[in-house]
Amino acid sequence: MRFDDRKASEANRTQSAFLGRNLASLDSAYYSTNSNFGTDFADVPRTWLEPNAYYIRDHIDEWRKLYNSVDANFLTTERLSLQKTFEVNEKTRNFFLMGNTENELFGHRLRGNFGVRYVRVGTDMTAYKVDPTTKAVTASSASKSVGKFLPSMTLIYDPAKDVVVRLNYGETLRRPNFGDLNPVLQLGDDISNVGYGSGSGGNPDLEPTRSKNLDLTAEWYFQKDSALYGTLFKRKIDGLIVNLARRVHVDPADDPYRNSTTGGSHANGYDYVINSPVNASNGTIKGAELGLIYFPKGLPNLLDGLGIQASYTRLSSSQNVPEANAAGDIVAQLKTPFFGVSDKSYNATLAYEKGPISARLSQVWRSGFLATNEAALFANPIGIWRHPEKSVDMQISYKISDSMSVDISGVNLGNEVQQAYYHFGNAGNAQVSNFGTLQIGRSVSVGLRWKM
Repeated sequence: MRFDDRKASEANRTQSAFLGRNLASLDSAYYSTNSNFGTDFADVPRTWLEPNAYYIRDHIDEWRKLYNSVDANFLTTERLSLQKTFEVNEKTRNFFLMGNTENELFGHRLRGNFGVRYVRVGTDMTAYKVDPTTKAVTASSASKSVGKFLPSMTLIYDPAKDVVVRLNYGETLRRPNFGDLNPVLQLGDDISNVGYGSGSGGNPDLEPTRSKNLDLTAEWYFQKDSALYGTLFKRKIDGLIVNLARRVHVDPADDPYRNSTTGGSHANGYDYVINSPVNASNGTIKGAELGLIYFPKGLPNLLDGLGIQASYTRLSSSQNVPEANAAGDIVAQLKTPFFGVSDKSYNATLAYEKGPISARLSQVWRSGFLATNEAALFANPIGIWRHPEKSVDMQISYKISDSMSVDISGVNLGNEVQQAYYHFGNAGNAQVSNFGTLQIGRSVSVGLRWKM
């Protein structure tokens, strides 16, 4: 048996106001001009004027008083305090029953492990809604309880010397993220003058995501420290959590932007398109992986200890993504690949282990993949795809003594970038529909390890 009792809470102290002044009318320390942006990888604007966030952070009292001078509801530092918005108490009870078997099949050993887990999760949630004008706090509570039997089975067969075949079936569940449960709406003003604002909020009625997993693996240990393996796998996943947009009307008393001068009139309240998570998607992932760990024998003395570790994965994935009308009712189901899953990937590592030296040089690569769908203010859903990504990393360790070593590590030595683009159906492509480019940069660190 296992019992877990977890508690979590979050709080914020957000506020907004319109200063109504040009940056040039402020002290010059409040703004800055950057230079030489993106010179390594793109022909883009190199310089612009923007608020100096560092100076504002270091002089936050003066900054808040400046906004308070034009909006009395804007709180200064001595009046501003954290307000709890959400808290969760989650209790999980697990009951396990497992048994092992050992038999013979065609004269070779067959081992088995069979089990079942019963898990019951009880979640108590409290959300705190803050009136934008009076700052009065209203608490609301919700509870959720889920119970599930999760069977598992593993069969291990030794058909020949140094060969192992494994068959595994298991069921798992994954609880929603903490932030996805918070029902308090976070609203954004209609700054684009489209006739509605934007917003997001959680869903306390979310169910766990459930998965049925099947793996078949063959391993050949052809020499000490070396192996060749292959795996076939399939995952059937139900209740995936995806965001669904719906249009809601917010009354004036609850509208934080009722005095806004952008968009339409807020006199009778205003419409907001809200993104909320729901268990509205199911999907399947299936594929194969081939891997090798090899440390050759009989190499010259200097190269003795050199080896490689590599794997290649090929898979296919599909999930349904719901499409909703303005009221949030699901009116269609669209089929897409899984978010964040590449259909091809590999990693290759060159390793060296000899005496006091331990070194790794590795490259990982993944094909392009669907990252997410665009926000609700656009023609949702429009897929945001990522270009293929790779990284070359390095780690070297030198053991000075049993208690001391020097480590050098490098990440993204090729100074790669991450790029995303719009694509959905026949619309958009990687060449012209750019969404964004992120230059990660390389990093190198040196460390000294010492243990008592």
